[in-house]
Amino acid sequence: MSHPQPHRILIVEDDRVNRRILESRLNDRRFATVSVGSGSEALEMLTAVRNGAAEPIDMVLLDIMMPGMDGIEVLRRVREQTSPIDLPIIMVTAKGRSGDVVEALEAKANDYVTKPIDFDVLFVRMATHLDLKVTHDALRASQLSLIHAAKLESVGYLAAGLAHEVRNPLAQIQMSADALRRVAKLYPANDSEKCGRLLDGIDESVHRADEIVKGLLHYSDATRLQLVPCDLHRMISDVLVLLTQEVLQHSVDVYLQLCPGELPAVCAPEEMRQVLINILLNALQAMPKGGTLTIRTRDTVADSLPHSEGSRSAAALRPGTPGALIEVLDTGPGVSEIDLPRIYDPFYTSRSTGSGTGLGLTVARQLVELQGGIIEIQNRDDGPGLRVGLMMRQTPPQFV
Repeated sequence: MSHPQPHRILIVEDDRVNRRILESRLNDRRFATVSVGSGSEALEMLTAVRNGAAEPIDMVLLDIMMPGMDGIEVLRRVREQTSPIDLPIIMVTAKGRSGDVVEALEAKANDYVTKPIDFDVLFVRMATHLDLKVTHDALRASQLSLIHAAKLESVGYLAAGLAHEVRNPLAQIQMSADALRRVAKLYPANDSEKCGRLLDGIDESVHRADEIVKGLLHYSDATRLQLVPCDLHRMISDVLVLLTQEVLQHSVDVYLQLCPGELPAVCAPEEMRQVLINILLNALQAMPKGGTLTIRTRDTVADSLPHSEGSRSAAALRPGTPGALIEVLDTGPGVSEIDLPRIYDPFYTSRSTGSGTGLGLTVARQLVELQGGIIEIQNRDDGPGLRVGLMMRQTPPQFV
């Protein structure tokens, strides 16, 4: 029978004796511990964890008063990368320094204890925050299942269109190959110009089919969420290729109003493709009898896009943070003001029964927030239809 792994606690304390006492008492309670003596060492350890070079840390016990980089500065840098739920941090402070406590809580510490440490109090507080973390991890696993269900639904939509898109270049390949065989029989062997044109046609069709299939494989590939520099303009182009048949089927005119050059952003490529597919599919399906789909892009800053009600990503985008903005505008009927607050609810859909699960925008919002972005959906003020504003950060947060 397997036993759960002990929680791994990082102790950050410059006093060697205090470190040893904390290690001993935590080990007695079956915690796994790792300890460092300075703020810079703590940041190095957490960076190694983030890069997969060290085992995960479940909680940090962080002394406030340390030479060099103090605990408050360490806390601020860590919170640029991790939320209080993902990595609980309990501050350790001397009695009578209430100002330190206030400053730490404002910087998003989870809790605090005072020296000399009352270990019964410490263990109760640790248990509370670790239980919250376990519950949150379970919720995240459920969200990933929801995301997977929505991805399967989207793949179903894409498959029908891609069957048609792939069939066209393959038919061209077949016709070119048949013609080439006829040419080989009817023309002299030195008639290379005509054969060359046919071979060029085959090569172009194979390349087109390969790009379409690779696009679907990239989209359906389940990978870990890893944030890397991306060009959103390239992603928009790739996704529009995947949705070609949907656009034609709905008789929708697509207008691109893209800012010059690349549109850099820090995101998870496969998850970002899914976000764009879900948003564009939702817009296309809102216009079953035709309409106009407009995609705009520009560089911006975080405070120029209002935060959505209930968004969990606001902490990841501080005012003034450089961002990349994508706006998607359709000319569908929009959503009633009564139903608009429900647009992110799982399984909410304004379409007829059987035409969709209503997971697309729910999953899009979850994926955007997991990548530290913001999504906002509202009715257009210049006519019927919806406007989706999507902002992703352009610079990754750094520990050091």
